[in-house]
Amino acid sequence: MRYYSSKFQKNTIASIVFVAMLLVMLYSSFFVAKNLHHDCCGEHCETCIILHQCADNLNNIKNEFGAGVVIPLPIVMVAAGAMFYILLTASATPVSTKVRLNN
Repeated sequence: MRYYSSKFQKNTIASIVFVAMLLVMLYSSFFVAKNLHHDCCGEHCETCIILHQCADNLNNIKNEFGAGVVIPLPIVMVAAGAMFYILLTASATPVSTKVRLNN
């Protein structure tokens, strides 16, 4: 493994790993929630195999970080996404459009 000397490189790599793990966790939880009651087609059902893999992913993440961190994380991410969306789509105000209000 290569030695990363700068703090920026370490933070960048840690951020990439965190985002990748977060995406795996969110995809797994949404896939499990969507396909939990699917029509199983037998012993070699591909959906069941993927459901087991997603459940294993979630269990591994939960065992590494603890249930107190993993369970509320999707809720926090959805709330943060909603706040980010609201900030991006905020309507224009006289101050933001630099309108001069004279009497």
